[in-house]
Amino acid sequence: MTLRKYLHITLGIILLLFVSNILLNVVSYPAMVRPVKLRVVDSVTNLPIGNIPIYYLVNSDKLFIIPRPDPKIVYEYNLVRKYFTNSNGEVMIPKNRIAIKLNKRIYMEEIFINMYVKEQYRKDDIRIEQLYGINNDMFTLSLMGQSLDSRFLMNPVEEYNGGIIVNTKYIAGTKPYTEIDEIGFFRYAEGRLRYDEDQYIIKLARKKTNW
Repeated sequence: MTLRKYLHITLGIILLLFVSNILLNVVSYPAMVRPVKLRVVDSVTNLPIGNIPIYYLVNSDKLFIIPRPDPKIVYEYNLVRKYFTNSNGEVMIPKNRIAIKLNKRIYMEEIFINMYVKEQYRKDDIRIEQLYGINNDMFTLSLMGQSLDSRFLMNPVEEYNGGIIVNTKYIAGTKPYTEIDEIGFFRYAEGRLRYDEDQYIIKLARKKTNW
């Protein structure tokens, strides 16, 4: 093989990788996320609780780790929605069609029930939005929610605690588990994003009042 031919082949491979990388990070495909029905009730009376805030997040992760021409990272948030329970304590999160980049796949959904970031930790940070596709408050909520860190989190409806539900699409081998703290619960399960539809009855506990 001559040097010129070797250089042509090498340049061709480099160009192919470059174009492929650009396409993987620019072109999107439609991905579907199944609907979820939530019913929020009092843990003692089982009566429905209305006007409870619900935050719903869906993110994707990268299929291929290839050097990229921009600083984006492995995970990216593709859907962020806010809901409130109705007078029956219900919220219907509809089936969502999401645009996902070719080098990513739907990875995880996060549902925050009566859980948000304390006011002193809320701020706008354009860097967070550029990297994760999500505002700083939602990023803090997602990060601190994993450990139920009450230093950063609060219950917007103060008389009740809250809850966090995290479901993945793919199964890595971690068994479902639930953690409980004064501020609420954290529940994790793998594979539930594969369901055609899903539903939960969420029982929130009234906080103890010191008289």
